[in-house]
Amino acid sequence: MNVRGIVGILSTVVYLFALRRVGFVVSTTAILILYSILLQNRRLRLLDSLVVPLVMVAVVYLMLLLLRVPVASGILF
Repeated sequence: MNVRGIVGILSTVVYLFALRRVGFVVSTTAILILYSILLQNRRLRLLDSLVVPLVMVAVVYLMLLLLRVPVASGILF
């Protein structure tokens, strides 16, 4: 297993613990940004690594609010 795989597995474990502490929005944004950086091969692209995860979390959060699905809330959000 390579370093990216190990970092991905460890970050998932940290995400599961952080979900209760810091909340859905912050922890999901952080893990999506980390995964998008891990999946890039060479050059770090701003659109792929920051903008797309932020938009995805915003859309998912709005859908969950509209459907009245409770999300994990934490200290930060």
